[in-house]
Amino acid sequence: MNLRFSSLKGFASVWKKDFLGHQGFLLPFLPRKKQIKLGQEMEIEINVEGEGWGTIWAVAVWKNVFGMIDENTPRGVFLRIIKMDPHFERKVGSLIS
Repeated sequence: MNLRFSSLKGFASVWKKDFLGHQGFLLPFLPRKKQIKLGQEMEIEINVEGEGWGTIWAVAVWKNVFGMIDENTPRGVFLRIIKMDPHFERKVGSLIS
């Protein structure tokens, strides 16, 4: 799977340093062609502004497709990172500093 962001702002809008105690991506969109099931593990290439940021391995741990939407239960699917390559880790770390 690939996640491509045309801007750093787009990346920041889905990156969650702490969502339910985990680090990963809260995707408010669910690609129609790609159904993501809870518990599904995937390898994801991250690309921001045309630059490859590396690979992460994630598992879908939370999903709200049809339920109530509020601050605590946003719409989408959360992909919890279980492993990340060092390049991605450095890129994300540089956003904080």
